[in-house]
Amino acid sequence: MNKTLQPVWLSLGILSGMWLVAEPDLFGSTQFFQWRAAIIQYSGIIAVVLMSLTMVLALRLPFIEQWTRGLDKSYRIHKWLGIGGAALGVTHWLWYQVPKWLVTAGWLNRPARSAGASNAVLPQWQEWLLQIREPALEIGEKGFYLLLILVVVSLWAAVKYKPFKFSHRLMAAAYLMVAFHSALLMKVSYYSQPIGIVTLAIIALGSMAAFYSLSGLVGRHRRVAATVSNSRYFADSRILMLTLRPEGKWQVIKPVNLLICVWPVRSHIHSLSCLRRRKQKSDF
Repeated sequence: MNKTLQPVWLSLGILSGMWLVAEPDLFGSTQFFQWRAAIIQYSGIIAVVLMSLTMVLALRLPFIEQWTRGLDKSYRIHKWLGIGGAALGVTHWLWYQVPKWLVTAGWLNRPARSAGASNAVLPQWQEWLLQIREPALEIGEKGFYLLLILVVVSLWAAVKYKPFKFSHRLMAAAYLMVAFHSALLMKVSYYSQPIGIVTLAIIALGSMAAFYSLSGLVGRHRRVAATVSNSRYFADSRILMLTLRPEGKWQVIKPVNLLICVWPVRSHIHSLSCLRRRKQKSDF
C-alpha cells in the first residue's frame, strides 16, 4: 500500500509547495493571527483534497482498482484517506475556534483592523463572497460535525452493513457541505494562483463523485447474479471457501480481488477475496 500511496504524497507535497508560493511573506511575519489565517487555509485545503480523493475512490472505478491493485487495497486507502481528511478537518476547526475562545477569555488580543481595508472598494464578485461568507461558514460547520459523526459510525465494528451503507451515503452529502464551505471561503488571492485553481478543480471532481454516489449508481453496472456451486469450511482457520457460478456475463477477476456479495436471505452483504479461477471458466 505504501507504493500505491506515493502519488498521493507527491500530490500533497506539490500542493504544499503551491501554498508556500501563495504565502511569500508568511515566514517573515511574527504576527500570530497572520500565521493562524495561513494555517487555517492550508489545513482546510489539504483536508478537502483528502476528502475529495476519498470520494473518488468510493466510486470503485476499474482504473482505480488497477492503480490500487485490487478493491480490498482501494477500500483500505479510502479508509485512511478519509480518516486523514477528518483529522485535518479537526485541526482546521481547532485553529479557527481556539484563538476565538482565548480572545473571549482575555488571554489573547484581537488584532485591530485597518480603516483602509474596510473602506476599500471591492469587485462585485468579492462583494458576493463577503455576503455568502456567513452561510458558507454555517453550512461547512454543520457538514463537518455530520462528517465526524459518520466517520465514527463507519469505524464502529458493531454497526451492520445497512446502517454502514446509509452512513456512507450521507457522507457524500456531508462532503458537499464541506466542499461548498472550502470553495467559497478560500483566501481571495488564491483564486488566481495555482493553489486555488488546482484545489477548486479537485473539489469539482470530488463533488461530481459525491453526486454520483448519492444517485446510487456506484457499482450498479458491474453487478452479476451467481449461485453457490460448491463450498468447503476450514475449521482451524475459520475460513469458508465458496465456488460461485455467474448467471450472466462478468469481467475477468484476478486473484486476490475483492467481491461484494449480496445474499438473498435477509439481504446479508459480505466481501469475499477471490483467490483463483477454477478450471471450469464459468466458475470462480
